[in-house]
Amino acid sequence: MQFFSSLILTVTIFAAAVAASPAPWNAPPECKPLLQSCAVNSECCGDLCALGLCA
Repeated sequence: MQFFSSLILTVTIFAAAVAASPAPWNAPPECKPLLQSCAVNSECCGDLCALGLCA
């Protein structure tokens, strides 16, 4: 019975830690996709900023 209680406690703590950690999939992309506004080439995923839009 003590093993089962310890197991439940461990799983609960692990689930709480995972839920509280920042999720990397919610992070904004490091580059802008096609047709998004830009000022310099390095902002775009394709490294090309033409007329203020990523190309």
